[in-house]
Amino acid sequence: FMPFEGESSSGSSRHVRITASMLKSPAWRSLKPIAAKLYAYLKLKYRNDGNITFTCTYNEIHNIVGLCDRSIKAAFDDLIEHGFIEVVENNRNRMKANVYKFSDKWKAFGR
Repeated sequence: FMPFEGESSSGSSRHVRITASMLKSPAWRSLKPIAAKLYAYLKLKYRNDGNITFTCTYNEIHNIVGLCDRSIKAAFDDLIEHGFIEVVENNRNRMKANVYKFSDKWKAFGR
């Protein structure tokens, strides 16, 4: 295996796994580009497939992904609607972070 130019094979470079079946799925193909960008960031930040608590602020997401608050909310909604993440605990009215988990419901999107 030869890494691409600029990539490291030593493990020091973090990677995001997005499978070919995901890229070819109706869910991914109909996902808005900003939601796909946010998904890649979330997969990079939260490496497991268990519950993930978003302790990052919208400001952090804005600085990394370059989205405004309204776009960030729309991107989260798009990821939920397309089955890439699920809300485990909605804390919107409690002034604390929502709890999400990665989901494979995208496989059934559009069926």
